[in-house]
Amino acid sequence: MKKIFNKKNSIAILITAIVITLIPVGVGAWYILSRNAGVNMFGAKISQWDLIISDTPGGKPLKDGESIDIKVSDFVNVTSGVMAPGTYGTIDLYVRTTSDTVSEFAIYIDESQLKLGDDYEIIQKHFKFYTDETFTKEVNMKEPLVGSISPNKEVKATVYWYWAYDGSDDIPTNLTTQAEIDKFLYEWDLEDCFISDNQDKLGGNLHVYVSAYQQEPKR
Repeated sequence: MKKIFNKKNSIAILITAIVITLIPVGVGAWYILSRNAGVNMFGAKISQWDLIISDTPGGKPLKDGESIDIKVSDFVNVTSGVMAPGTYGTIDLYVRTTSDTVSEFAIYIDESQLKLGDDYEIIQKHFKFYTDETFTKEVNMKEPLVGSISPNKEVKATVYWYWAYDGSDDIPTNLTTQAEIDKFLYEWDLEDCFISDNQDKLGGNLHVYVSAYQQEPKR
């Protein structure tokens, strides 16, 4: 992975891969996470540093096989407990360090393995991930959620996911007539209905990558 923070005083990198497995909604839980971390200090030890990721404030570090359960009843805007177009929610991660210097982090989302049955494209079209609750800035493998952590502190990093209610924000630029646009939106609605009718076939892995840089301590 290429450098995210091109800073002269950035001295160390740690990359954590979190694998979130999407299982059928009817089962009740959404997310199963695993954590795999490594540190490259580029030579001699500069300072004590570790990046800890948890699913609760001050919680224990996430380990292989541990899970975060997000049930249908926990969805922010659904009262009936049934997932539907327009449903949204959050993935909350708590990031902290044992460092005595400021650390900067970036969270990337890779949804390329999410699927409905054997279809990978339909879920990636209709389910999106954002840095904000107004759904204006997407998080993906090119545009991360970024932040900084003060020495020996913890920050909450929230990724917002959203089942797009309609395709009005995704209309291809090459569609120039109203008839073409109407056809696109109609087909989008048909796909929404197909997803709703086949929620038991939701599957695949959502990969979350967390990378961090530590500033060089003052001498």
